[in-house]
Amino acid sequence: MPRRSVLLTAVSWCSLAAAACAGGNLVVDASFESTLPSWFAERAGTSYYAGKEEVAGAAEGQMVLAVEGWDQQGSRILSGPIGPSGNDAAAQKGTGPTGLMSATAAVRSFGRTANATFELALFDEKGTKKLASFGRVPLDGKGTWQTVSQTGMKVDPAIRTCRLALVVAGPQDQARVEVDCVGLFRGATPASS
Repeated sequence: MPRRSVLLTAVSWCSLAAAACAGGNLVVDASFESTLPSWFAERAGTSYYAGKEEVAGAAEGQMVLAVEGWDQQGSRILSGPIGPSGNDAAAQKGTGPTGLMSATAAVRSFGRTANATFELALFDEKGTKKLASFGRVPLDGKGTWQTVSQTGMKVDPAIRTCRLALVVAGPQDQARVEVDCVGLFRGATPASS
């Protein structure tokens, strides 16, 4: 890879990491570096396995959320409950009740991932009804970081509690997905939160 390309990639990931770790981020432990248990559910019966792991080449820091063994039709790896409109100072400034949300995540995959996808989505509190999709990318198995990001997504301002979901679908035999730098923000852009 040419030196200029490497530098631009590094700058891009630093910007993504800064946005995901910003004070307005609703995601707890956005780059999975905390010693606390993962904010995302690590298991859903036999639907998938997800756990925090130290890896070489993490997008930010040394840890990622590693996902293996998902359902062909799609496994929703749900966050803890989130109050998108909130009752905090950001909501009082009008960034929550406008019904606009922005989200971002870095994702890479290894192994046999032909026809597999990763989606960043918002679900209702029960994790059954999709409220918004912030983007979907095909998984290529090459270990290259990709960004899933969408700003200014309209979400019903009446929603009081929801869950961010990492949705992995498609073939998974001998495959692995790593997620890092996850961000969810009130408002039209991460900077507005």
